[in-house]
Amino acid sequence: MKMRVLSAILGLPFSIFLIITGGNIFNFFVYLIALIAMREFFGALKLGSYRPMTSIGYISISFLFLIIIIDTSFLPLYLFFLTILYLICMIFSNSLRIEDVALSLFGVLYIGMLFGSIILLRQSRYGELLTFYLLILSWGTDTFAFLTGKLIGRHKLIPKISPNKTIEGAIGGLIASSLLSIIYIYVIVSKFNILLPDIFAILIVSLIGSLFSQLGDLSASAIKRQCRIKDFGNIIPGHGGILDRFDGLIFTSAYLYILLYLYNRFMFI
Repeated sequence: MKMRVLSAILGLPFSIFLIITGGNIFNFFVYLIALIAMREFFGALKLGSYRPMTSIGYISISFLFLIIIIDTSFLPLYLFFLTILYLICMIFSNSLRIEDVALSLFGVLYIGMLFGSIILLRQSRYGELLTFYLLILSWGTDTFAFLTGKLIGRHKLIPKISPNKTIEGAIGGLIASSLLSIIYIYVIVSKFNILLPDIFAILIVSLIGSLFSQLGDLSASAIKRQCRIKDFGNIIPGHGGILDRFDGLIFTSAYLYILLYLYNRFMFI
């Protein structure tokens, strides 16, 4: 518990600095942690008796980030190309199994697209404010779900996937993170003369975002259980690996970016 708190205290100022700085420094850092997350994911697959295509995976995710940063209009073509490329690799390799190819491609999409959504969110209009909202929503969910579960958790949420998570913790995370989000928007964001939606709309968006954060956490837990590991790594004391810490955040980031894209697409035609 002490290491968990200490890691959060040390990591928060650095995260704030990166978000405020933005630009290539922010993009490079997100790319770097995505590479570490990819390494953790491939390591988990190996422990689960799979043989991921590691070299091609790192190259694939690097080009994916390049496209996300420079011009996302090339993204559909690149994804088509990747699908064909990975299948061709299976043709010319006697050792690759179809599950190895599928999981390798899944890793590029899972890590690349979801971590990439953080960059897309930061690059959008009001990206700095939205990225802070992302942190509050995701890490608020994680923190208060953990604390509520410790204090009053009695009923298991999905014990086969994550035996320590409770229904009470999940509800506590939903409520607390949504309230924090509302406070952030009406205390901080309102100072920037931005036209804000009504409080009910913010509450709904925040509740769904918190739900996505918990789904991201549970998805990562399901992968770990399949690979028979406890954590993806130990790079962050008290938290585990990069994927252990960012599993919920990248789900929420993708949700917020999709929501923002749909709003811009249909509200500003």
